[in-house]
Amino acid sequence: APEDELVKLRVRKSSHGRVVDLEEAERILGRWFRSKDTVGGLRSSIRSITRTGASVKERLSLDAWHAISSLDELGVSLPFVGRNALDDRTLQAMDDIIGLLSSISGLSMENMTRGHGWNFQNLGRRLERSLHLCNLIHSTLVYSGKERESLHWLLLQCADSLITYRRRYFTSMHSKPVIDLLVCDPLNPRSLAFQAEQIRQHIASLPHHLEGNLSQPIDRTGLRISSLIGLADLEDLDRKDSFGNRPELGLLLDSLAAEFSTLSERIASRYFAITTGNTAGAYPPTSL
Repeated sequence: APEDELVKLRVRKSSHGRVVDLEEAERILGRWFRSKDTVGGLRSSIRSITRTGASVKERLSLDAWHAISSLDELGVSLPFVGRNALDDRTLQAMDDIIGLLSSISGLSMENMTRGHGWNFQNLGRRLERSLHLCNLIHSTLVYSGKERESLHWLLLQCADSLITYRRRYFTSMHSKPVIDLLVCDPLNPRSLAFQAEQIRQHIASLPHHLEGNLSQPIDRTGLRISSLIGLADLEDLDRKDSFGNRPELGLLLDSLAAEFSTLSERIASRYFAITTGNTAGAYPPTSL
């Protein structure tokens, strides 16, 4: 759900640690799922995808446009799916949306010419995935209180890494291998380390490198991101303090989130500022 909505959730303390009011969470999820006016909500995001696709329709394959059209049709039907945020019809609709989004992503990866447009698109994909993963890990492992295997399972499921975990470790859920898989593992395509390496490669292909200028704030930010992850110690990240929190993990995730946001802003201001041709200067840069 949108972040401004999540902060409104009432959190109470119990013997199991911090507990979210589930009824309120389901109400917010329901509004996020069905409301057409919720900024950052599902319908709003689908409309944005459709609008963006329509603006470049001549560049899309027939299969890609068919997937976007199907997604738009599904978005229109969302308010009538179900009254509860987590009922069977709602969950089925979510599965259908994930399938269509995966189709659009796969068609883009397979069919799009590897020019600057593809490079910027994938930079945005990696940055968004990185920020989402930082928030997800932070909210589940930094202030985890009493360890719960179900929470680790849910985290891996959301990060699409559950099968990888089971194949690699053959054990029950433990925090250290979960952190290793989602933060430090450069071979897991859903880890922060993997995103950092992909971002570094995309930065190396940005137009300013064609001009022979190899020292830009963008490059230095990408290097700091890789260094933060590469120098992280897994034992320190998993270590708890006297309150049951993981302060080192929290500091790393906060630093990474700040660097990812800074990188997005610098790329946007460097390549996407729109000049007006008068003394007014430029509009605020758009975000990736």
